[in-house]
Amino acid sequence: MEITEEQRLAFNKRAAELRAKYPGLDLSTGYGWDPGSAADVGAEKLFEEFPVTQEPLQKISLEQARGMPDLLAETFFKTLQINYESPEEYATETVRTYAQKKWGIDLDPSEMVIATLYIETAGRHAPFNASVAFSMTLTQAMLRNWQQNGNGDFFDHLSRLEGYRSGGFEVNVVHSPLPLWNCAAYEAVYRKTTPQRYDATTHLHMRADEFKQYVWDCNLQAHYQARLGEFWKEHGSYYHLLIKGSFLKAVYRQAAARSLTAEDKGFLLSALGLDASQPWETLTWERFVNAPLLRTVTFRELIVYRYTATDILAIRNELTGRVILYIPGNSSPFHGFDSEPLAAEWLGQQCRDPRKRKALESHFRMEDEGDGPFLSGLHAALAGLAVYPKFLNQATGYWPPRSTIKFGAAIEWPFTHFQQALKERLDSDAAQTIHTQSDYWKAAAAEGVTDAILVLGAVVMVAPEVSPLLAALSLALVGLGVDETVEGKDKAEKEQGLAHIQFGVLNALPIIAEVVAGAIDAGRVVREDAASSTWETDTGVETQADATPESLAAEEQQARLAEQARHKSIDDTERGFGIEPEGLRSLRAAMRAKLRTLEYTSPLKNGAWTLASGANETYQVFDNLTNTYESFIRLHSKVYRVEWVEAASQFRIFAPYEAGPPGPFVKELSLGRWDLDLKPGLRGGESFDGSASAPIDTGAVPVAPYPPIVLQPDIPKIQIEIPMDGVEMADDSYFIHRDGKRTRVYYDANPELPGWTNSRGDYVWRDRAGEWHSAGAADYKKIESRIAQSKDYRIYTFPRLPELPANATAIPREVHYIWMGNRIPGEQLLTNLSKNAAKSPDLAFTLHIDIDNELAFHDLSSRFINHPNVHLSRLKDEACYSDFLKSESAPMFDYFRYGDYQNLAAASDVLRYRLIYEYGGIYMDCDDIIMSSFEGVSLDAGPCDVLMGNEVSAPSFNYVGPNTSHFASLPRNPVLKELLREMQRRYVSEDPVFFTTPRPHLDTSTQALSAASKAAMAPYMIKIFELTGPSVFSDVMRKLRPDYFDLLARSLEPEVIISAAYTEQMEAARDFYFPFKRKTRILPGSANEW
Repeated sequence: MEITEEQRLAFNKRAAELRAKYPGLDLSTGYGWDPGSAADVGAEKLFEEFPVTQEPLQKISLEQARGMPDLLAETFFKTLQINYESPEEYATETVRTYAQKKWGIDLDPSEMVIATLYIETAGRHAPFNASVAFSMTLTQAMLRNWQQNGNGDFFDHLSRLEGYRSGGFEVNVVHSPLPLWNCAAYEAVYRKTTPQRYDATTHLHMRADEFKQYVWDCNLQAHYQARLGEFWKEHGSYYHLLIKGSFLKAVYRQAAARSLTAEDKGFLLSALGLDASQPWETLTWERFVNAPLLRTVTFRELIVYRYTATDILAIRNELTGRVILYIPGNSSPFHGFDSEPLAAEWLGQQCRDPRKRKALESHFRMEDEGDGPFLSGLHAALAGLAVYPKFLNQATGYWPPRSTIKFGAAIEWPFTHFQQALKERLDSDAAQTIHTQSDYWKAAAAEGVTDAILVLGAVVMVAPEVSPLLAALSLALVGLGVDETVEGKDKAEKEQGLAHIQFGVLNALPIIAEVVAGAIDAGRVVREDAASSTWETDTGVETQADATPESLAAEEQQARLAEQARHKSIDDTERGFGIEPEGLRSLRAAMRAKLRTLEYTSPLKNGAWTLASGANETYQVFDNLTNTYESFIRLHSKVYRVEWVEAASQFRIFAPYEAGPPGPFVKELSLGRWDLDLKPGLRGGESFDGSASAPIDTGAVPVAPYPPIVLQPDIPKIQIEIPMDGVEMADDSYFIHRDGKRTRVYYDANPELPGWTNSRGDYVWRDRAGEWHSAGAADYKKIESRIAQSKDYRIYTFPRLPELPANATAIPREVHYIWMGNRIPGEQLLTNLSKNAAKSPDLAFTLHIDIDNELAFHDLSSRFINHPNVHLSRLKDEACYSDFLKSESAPMFDYFRYGDYQNLAAASDVLRYRLIYEYGGIYMDCDDIIMSSFEGVSLDAGPCDVLMGNEVSAPSFNYVGPNTSHFASLPRNPVLKELLREMQRRYVSEDPVFFTTPRPHLDTSTQALSAASKAAMAPYMIKIFELTGPSVFSDVMRKLRPDYFDLLARSLEPEVIISAAYTEQMEAARDFYFPFKRKTRILPGSANEW
């Protein structure tokens, strides 16, 4: 029968009495408990006294809860029943539907595997020997968005990749490496068996290449973002209460686990306005929601350097100074310290463990993580904390924890603030887009899962039904992270993979049995000593109870299970090729990239390979051109050409086809197994021969090889609380109902007199009876203090603004133009140059000329005889131009400057950055127009600042961003140096077909030809934009100067927030970094004479 409210209250009271009488008694309270689960006599008596039926829980809305004064908080949370589809469920259903529709196969995708076999076919008869190079279930493939070198061949060094074959090959799987010759690779989908068979009985008629294409085209991020949107729509209105409930439930759970002292438990309960002796089971919803926060306790954000954590809170006792850190997503999220400096010291100690350091990074926005050889960001700050008191590097120096780690201002409404910060974090992370499909959408999928973990991990304590899901999401992210770590192409990618692994395990460990602690490391094998997700305590921190016989037994059981998991996790790839040997595995990303250039990738002729005689197992091929034998080895799964070096008495890797720098020496580990024999200096050095010395491995980020690019810190975060009682939002605008009409209102954030205003500028407010009134500022100020306090608030964070550099100096007041070709500029351009010189006589103007017709130079000189501030300079006479023609940028410049595919505008793009790097000053295209004089106007910049103008929009070329026809800088700006490097990287990696395809030209002879030629030019111009034009400029600036690159796009919430003081700061920052937009306006030209 259904219980009444009176029965429920009586039941809870009696349950509390029985718990006191029978310690350890496990009773479920409220609705939905199971009478048959209790074995205790007292419990049975309780069930006899209060018989109930186990019925489905009915969700209680916030409105209903407000009318139920005796409703328990735990009961409310139990009725929510948060549902969130797991990754496995999504992948399984998606792949099953695809297989049924495409192939008519109705099998569980987890019971099908996609495998790559390495088969010894030539000169053999079935069954053929085969090694399994790769194998995973179709569910795993979908979750990892699996690809092998895009959609190409995994074994590029093999003679061929066999096409689909009905029934497959009859093979005998061997668990030792096969000889290299006479082998082929075959990919297929098989039915899963134990042990796994790869033959006609398990071979499925599903084409592996088509399945991989299907996986390639799937976008996991879109799926998870959509699910997240549904979650916010359903639970967003009370999510802050879920966070508060999870926080409170964690206090009780951690205290019960004896990892939180009674004093700290009482302190945290008091901070939330509850009595220190208040049990969770009898806490009413009304008391939970309305309990006032203790005014002697403050909630603060964690700040590392200039980066604010999304979800880590510091709870400070203002009377004693004691601080408790709250790090959600762990079963024991609270850590107590006697002071803020001790808390900072402890966080610094955690950073010494690279895995914990990566886990800590996951509590900050993705945009904060960006760190590399040019940036001093969150990554470098945490690395600096890790090595303190040692020196990190010349660029950043020392990172003392007590000054690097701070705690923000007190937060008035901490859980509402928590919700808003998390929502902003998700919006910010979503903006970190994937630019090409060659990234396999994998990073995008990981971010989708990460977002779900952030949202669910913050509320899991009061929503236990999401516990298995949270574990699944975490393990899915572990899978993505493992794939990233194994396949990562450079150091940054590998570290991002580690971050995902740690974040996934951090959330999974408190939920699933902790036997998988450290189940994943940078490779594919489970290691018992891998990362623990718990935030282990150190000096000055509350510790868990000493180990008991029971806990030791549990640890032994966990170790056994971990060892079982380790054996189970060894995949077929490792059985076929083994784990990478130590020397190869230790290579840095840069050295791996160099080693890849030495791989032998030509087809291997059948029968051409022979095993060399002697002690070393190498393979030989006779070269008819040189009439000699060439030697090869297989290093893990790749083939390299080697030569015997007599002086070193060992083999060394050499370029496979032509002369080039040699690779590393190699050594034979055992018959047929080779590894790199790294000389001193290779680990961290820049050469294979050991010419560079090896740095001390501190576990921190490497020292930047280039001059540092230092970002400007943001001004202190500005947040306001906007009273929302009686205010509604529609179409991104705010309205109130007054006199029967809907009136639009705006919030004036004037610190002296904040409040709602109407379109006339009058203040509006609501009296205690709910009626709205209006008055001018003077009258409103008189009655402001008597206005009823709002009960509903919205926290608004102003867009961040960078501080202006304290070391800014005046840039050279010289404008640089470039003109190249076989003629002088046209009359329109010459007139414009003269007008610019007359408009700002205090500026010097230099026209750098490279004209094929020498006589044209003298004609041009005569045009500026009346403008003494204009100087003509032959590029061939400038020392920096001679150096430029010897630099790595020269081939790109020559290609666009001369020959059949000439593009003088692109050649100018390359040269302009080198000129400003050498001279400093202002660059302008010849058709750009100076709209107002520079006279008397300061133009300052920091050493790494590139000053810009207004944004331009070129929809036909897929571009919106800064116009590179004019910019300014101090000389020797490292940002410009890196811009030239990036242009060179793009040039050398571009498809050679582009450089042999004739350049399209605009034909304006007829309207039809004009339209057709414009359409034909669009793809070419998009490519030019990416190679030398505005697109590459924007990409580099966005990466290296994110502190101000998007400053023009930042604004107050349109038509909602008014703040004269903030607007003034915003305009000052824009005038500094974008002076050519307004302060000294330059208008881009459109002459198109090139």
